[in-house]
Amino acid sequence: MSRKRIGLITVFSFTAVLSLVAALGAITSLNFEGRVLPRTMVAGVDIGGLPYTNATEKVQLKASELSELPLTFSLDDKSASATLGELGVKLDDLTTLSQAVRPSNSFDWLAPTYWKSMFSIKELFVSYHADPSVLRQKVETLLGVTTAAKDAVISYSNGQLVVSEGQKGISISDTAIDMAIKTALSTGSATSTKLEYTESSPIITTDIATQTKTEVEQKFIPIYLKFEDKNFTIAPSGQYSFLDFSPVDGKISYQVSQTKISNYLSSAVASKINIKMLVKTTQSDTQQVTQEGRDGRETDLTRLAKDVARTITEHTDTTSSPIAISTRSIPFTEKTVYPDFVAGLWPGLYIDINLTKQRLFIMVGEVKQAEYVISSGKRGTPTPSGVFYIKNKIPLAQSRLFPGIWMEKWNALARTPDGGGYQGYGLHRVPCFDPQCNSRESASHLGRPVSHGCVRIENDGADWVYDNAPPGTPVNIHL
Repeated sequence: MSRKRIGLITVFSFTAVLSLVAALGAITSLNFEGRVLPRTMVAGVDIGGLPYTNATEKVQLKASELSELPLTFSLDDKSASATLGELGVKLDDLTTLSQAVRPSNSFDWLAPTYWKSMFSIKELFVSYHADPSVLRQKVETLLGVTTAAKDAVISYSNGQLVVSEGQKGISISDTAIDMAIKTALSTGSATSTKLEYTESSPIITTDIATQTKTEVEQKFIPIYLKFEDKNFTIAPSGQYSFLDFSPVDGKISYQVSQTKISNYLSSAVASKINIKMLVKTTQSDTQQVTQEGRDGRETDLTRLAKDVARTITEHTDTTSSPIAISTRSIPFTEKTVYPDFVAGLWPGLYIDINLTKQRLFIMVGEVKQAEYVISSGKRGTPTPSGVFYIKNKIPLAQSRLFPGIWMEKWNALARTPDGGGYQGYGLHRVPCFDPQCNSRESASHLGRPVSHGCVRIENDGADWVYDNAPPGTPVNIHL
């Protein structure tokens, strides 16, 4: 066979093989167009060869399963578990699928990387979003970890000083948490991870606090106080309650609180020395003294608290020279009691109503300004007694219970200064039977309880109250 013939056969054979390879490559590329390349895995799930839409559904389903995947974290002797969803890990199936290698056109097969991708195993990483600091905080909470070191403190409880131990702070590594999540997502199975961490020590250690407590207890001695024939002792255990402890330059300092001392002295000392002042009261009509006056006595707590505080800070021994308790006298005052009205209930303007006397009194502090005849509620519909306040005013109000009755110069009464507790009662003139008040009930009943619960006032009194007693004015109603 000639050389020329051999050459032609060789060229023909090479061309035929090349054409066959090209045909196979094109067919393969066309067959996988719109599909994921074979041997593609996502968290243990094979999506190779699937149409992209089907692969999407499969990955989304797997992502949903992975959200419920439990991760176990251990830190020394502590261990706790939580799902990815509980940790706030958001799985991103769309970003995960964007990694899937698939031909975009019929000529991708010409690239060598195409065939490498075609026959190799492809493990796609499941993408996720999570704030590292939030993740760390959740894991720390899960394990009950104290992130910041906690100083030892001294406090007072049940008559003694107590040391609360200092605690080391623990800072967990973000890298270990991230690796635990990635491992779980790549394998699709639960993981157990031993966390790495760094420790921080408290500035005020338990030893420092214990030493300070001991020093304080050794310094304090009993404090003695005296008033006339009364003697008082403040034991060291009582003095501990006066102290405020605070960290200063790596140590614990303490200060004496004068407010705490005053509170203690008020209950333990002053309550046994003070005498309540009694007001001398005299009946206005008979001049009879109904209560003899008595001077009061009050402990000078401010001065006494300062003396006690100074004694503590200076470590003064009061055994032979007790602290003298100072007091001041409160001279008794005198008050005239009026049988018909109550004076001095408020310092300013108020209205006092005597249901027994059927009288309304205009009062300013202790002084009666005016007096008017009224008619209060009858036996079946009595006027309620107690303290009220004028809620609002209406020139002519129509009765809700009796629509044919109008009440001129209406002052509604409420139980509270802000208008709360309104029950339908008020102060007003003698009622009318028409909106123009052409027909009015006779005023002859004034001085007797005949109303339906409201207080009817003679004309001059109703005008005065309506014009001069603003909303919020107190009204005292009594027998």
